[in-house]
Amino acid sequence: LILLGIAFTALWGTIFPFISEAVRGVKVTVGTPFYDQVAAPLGIGLLFLIGFCPLIAWRRASTENLQRNFLYPLIASFIGGAILVAYGIREPIGALIIAVLIIFVNATIIIEFYRGTSARHRMRGEGYLTAFTNLIWKNKRRYGGYIIHIGVAMIFMAFLGGPFKLTVEKTLKPGQSLTIGNYNVVFEEMFEYEQEKKLTIAATMGVFDKKSKKRLGTVTPRKEFYAPQPGEEQGQPWTRVAVRSSAKEDLYFIFSPDETGRQEAGFKIFVNPFMRWMWIAGFVMTFGTIIVIWPDDGEKRRMTMIYSREAASEKDNEKEKVLS
Repeated sequence: LILLGIAFTALWGTIFPFISEAVRGVKVTVGTPFYDQVAAPLGIGLLFLIGFCPLIAWRRASTENLQRNFLYPLIASFIGGAILVAYGIREPIGALIIAVLIIFVNATIIIEFYRGTSARHRMRGEGYLTAFTNLIWKNKRRYGGYIIHIGVAMIFMAFLGGPFKLTVEKTLKPGQSLTIGNYNVVFEEMFEYEQEKKLTIAATMGVFDKKSKKRLGTVTPRKEFYAPQPGEEQGQPWTRVAVRSSAKEDLYFIFSPDETGRQEAGFKIFVNPFMRWMWIAGFVMTFGTIIVIWPDDGEKRRMTMIYSREAASEKDNEKEKVLS
């Protein structure tokens, strides 16, 4: 139901401007605040259930079992939340709640894997690595689902960086710099080169750590101007965004050269925390999905029996037709 609610929120936010324009003659724009107010609470509820449900043993949800199952995830969440608060991450409160829930979900899944692996090690005498592998392979739907849950938590990790996004716009000359977040960015040079049917103007920018002054890398955002096509007075420009990506955050560099010939350019730089986790989540969820849908021996036997029965039924029908 929560997933349906999130899907309906996205659908309603998309079609509402068209409905409003058709009914009232006024086109209303649905922006980020709408999704923050409606979809964000649903997402928090979904994240909570991902961590909560695996801890409730089916038909064995006694007080003792609940206390035993929730103890360590809650301790991990409390410690993680305290560390985040100590580092100054107190606002927005929604981001802190999501961070604590991510810790809770991961602690829950890690404990589930640990308990299952330890049980196989004790009961079957398997090594821990073998027990861990067999645990997943013999219970594909359950533990493959847990891997998918880890991917979902990673997606929320990427969303967590939204409130901490930074943006700077500034016009610079070669040799000048700007500061954004923990970085100093220096506009080192601007150059151009021609290729077939296009002119490229690019900027070389050095990225430095603000505290240590250490050079972290070089990026080259550029803008391409294509030759006009037949019937066009002016060719189409194309902006090539430069990206410096890390597990912590991504930097995006947009370059706008001055077209009047002056040696200066406009820059728009974004810092998006945790965006790489969105891409990692895709691979993790794909891996978990493959495990879930991979047929096991029991399912293969069931499918073989079904196909055999269908084949036998078809033969019987053919015999009846011949006899009749």
